[in-house]
Amino acid sequence: MNASWWQELKRRNVVRVGIAYTVVGWIVAQIGLTLFETFEAPGWVGKVALALIVLGLPFALLFAWAFELTPEGLKRSHEVDLAESITQKTGRKFDFAIIAALAIAVAWLGWDKFANRSNEATRPSVAAVSDTAGALPVGDGNRVASSIAVLPFADMSPEGDQEYFSDGISEELLNLLARIPDLKVAARTSSFAFKGRHEDVSQIADKLNVSKILEGSVRKAGTRLRITAQLIEADTGYHLWSNTYDRELDDVFAIQDDIAAAIVGALQQTLGLSTVAPAITRSGNVDAYNAYLEGRFLMEKRGEGPLRQAREAFDKAIALDPDYAPAYAAQAETILLLRDSSQTYGDIPTTEALALARPLVDRAMVLAPGSPDVHAAHGFLLSTEGRHEESVAAFDRALALSPNLVRVILWRAQSLQDLGRIEESFEGTKKAVSLDPLAYVPAQNLAVQYASRGRYDEALATAENLARVRNDAVSWRGAVAMVNVIGGRLDRAHAALKKAQALEPDDYAVGRFLYWTYSMLDLDEQARQLEFRPIEKVYRLMSEERWDDALAAVKPLVAGEPTNEVRDAVAAIHFERGDMQACLAALQHYVDRTEGNRGDLFEDARSPRAFLLIAALQNSGDNAAARQWQDRLWERHRMLRKAGNDGDTVIYTEVKLHTIDGETGEALRLLRELVDRQWILVEPERDIIIRRLEDNPAFQQIVADHKRTKDRQRNNVLAQLTGEPETT
Repeated sequence: MNASWWQELKRRNVVRVGIAYTVVGWIVAQIGLTLFETFEAPGWVGKVALALIVLGLPFALLFAWAFELTPEGLKRSHEVDLAESITQKTGRKFDFAIIAALAIAVAWLGWDKFANRSNEATRPSVAAVSDTAGALPVGDGNRVASSIAVLPFADMSPEGDQEYFSDGISEELLNLLARIPDLKVAARTSSFAFKGRHEDVSQIADKLNVSKILEGSVRKAGTRLRITAQLIEADTGYHLWSNTYDRELDDVFAIQDDIAAAIVGALQQTLGLSTVAPAITRSGNVDAYNAYLEGRFLMEKRGEGPLRQAREAFDKAIALDPDYAPAYAAQAETILLLRDSSQTYGDIPTTEALALARPLVDRAMVLAPGSPDVHAAHGFLLSTEGRHEESVAAFDRALALSPNLVRVILWRAQSLQDLGRIEESFEGTKKAVSLDPLAYVPAQNLAVQYASRGRYDEALATAENLARVRNDAVSWRGAVAMVNVIGGRLDRAHAALKKAQALEPDDYAVGRFLYWTYSMLDLDEQARQLEFRPIEKVYRLMSEERWDDALAAVKPLVAGEPTNEVRDAVAAIHFERGDMQACLAALQHYVDRTEGNRGDLFEDARSPRAFLLIAALQNSGDNAAARQWQDRLWERHRMLRKAGNDGDTVIYTEVKLHTIDGETGEALRLLRELVDRQWILVEPERDIIIRRLEDNPAFQQIVADHKRTKDRQRNNVLAQLTGEPETT
């Protein structure tokens, strides 16, 4: 282009028109995009509008070249005498217009950025965190180098109604990252607990012990979707990587896969990871997938009510997509969690639960043999069947595919404990807590293991920190109350249960737990108000030693497949009535399910079923069989003590073992230690083994001291109910 040609373009204001058109066109496009999103216009409307703006530029330039504005109006440029041209004055007006348009553009950019931040900042938190919780008391600040937390993506949609979708995007990314073997990924429960809290990235990283944070936002309007993701270095706060994805919302799953794959690829380069994350098995049916996600959310809450709701959600997912393997696996897990054991949440007889879960796992294995979730369900099924060696192998297969599956790490730890590999079990539980420090189940299990080792300060700190952060019923009654019960502090357990009841008045487990607490403290009136199951009437009759009436009340409950609660009651009633053969027949179910020094007879640290079996065998004259079971108990007890389990329940087991062996002095010494520590979990004068010492004066004094502790705790519970001061 020669100089005269360029000068003529400037003289005719063609350059100024081009600049002004571009700036104004950009402003119009931004305003139009916002209006289209607000009114949920189809995606093609925005595309057409943008195309028209772009196509209009050459026409505007041609018009500026061909025509000129004069005092007499618009004329063709070649018709205007240069001496009469006013293009210089018109140019100055264009300059002012361009400056004004640029000012508007800058103001728009600032407003859009501020509005987005304000919208995110005012988004209400849905995390289960107490309003007064403050900083989350988790993590030790020791960040793992190759580690990351995926924070919930912010919903930036115009109506703020896409929170579920933005959470789904975040969870998909988390699930993909969790399958990379050399990457530690903070679990969902913990990372999502920071939703809406707006804490500093470095503080979040300290609490989750991670070095990288992935955060982002989702803006969905009509059929258009914009997702922004950014990877942040926790130490410096610098952005290591970021990107924005604009898509049409034709296929939710395709969009998630596309974005997740891109982000995982970028993370692999940024973090130096070489392993590609395996694909996720996912339903092609959107409604089935949503039902599955809903079920998983409810399943994580635990408790009988949420688990039953989860079961319904998985039923719906399977009905909508009969070939969706994860739904079958999750349904099997849910049913097994609803069985009747001291470590689960429902009353489905174990044999029935196994019969329901087994075909679900088999079907899932056929549909997706390479799914970590399927291997997880298979391992849980095997452990429920008592096949612990096989269950550990199944859990190992699941973790090889997805190393950060917290529930699998926990179930594996339980199987290891049943195999006597106590220290490995303890380390596994601690690993689960490190991955998911704000989750209920890992923290509760760790607190219980601390308590079993006699480390009550650490147990209570773990349980109470969890309850303060989550402030939900399940944490108060499942963690805090449980630790206090193990320590024999029933008044403190009652205080935690009342907090749980205030949060969820209709929580079934809270009612059962309160009933047991009142019964243990002889608060019969309070216990009777909570009798809402037939078995509880049986318990009351047993506590009143009305054995014939108790037998009559329990007989209707034996029909069909009785629960373990019913079996235990039947065996104890027959023992007290002197019918040893009937007692042994009731215990045979547990005998059949026990191998070596592990199984149903030993599922409780105090092993009451095993001691009942030993006493019944002795009373029936089969001392050899009784001795065999006693030897098994001694073997298990020594194994627990060797692994550091020296809590009160373990010591109480030793008291009973010494009593059976006739080692009265050692039994009384250990029992005195327990009573001096004000431990009242059971009553020695009613225990079928320890009451053999009832004629010993030292034992009688121990019982009297125990009663004083029990009376004090009873009075504290009554004070809690009336609001009066407690005694120390």
